[in-house]
Formats: sequence, structure tokens, C-alpha cells
Amino acid sequence: MYETGDAFSTPPGHRPYVDVGTELLQFSPTGQLAELEQAIADWMSRQQGG
Repeated sequence: MYETGDAFSTPPGHRPYVDVGTELLQFSPTGQLAELEQAIADWMSRQQGG
């Protein structure tokens, strides 16, 4: 469990689950950012039934 101010690193393929109202600030290597953003968009679409 992470709390305000905590920093963490997760391996590729990890799918975080957060409580409503959670805010995250994410840093990713520039070369992998587009791939990461697409993976997030795909996952969110599936969660919304798209």
C-alpha cells in the first residue's frame, strides 16, 4: 500500500488498481512512452466495455 508522497517502480506489464480519487504522477522513458500510453488506453477501453 502506498501513501501520499511515496515513490515506486513497477515492471512492464503491471496493471495497477487504485481507489476512486487516486492521483498518480507517472514518469516513463521517452522511448517507451507511446507504447505505455497505448497500453493504458487499451486497458481502459476494455474496462469500459469498448
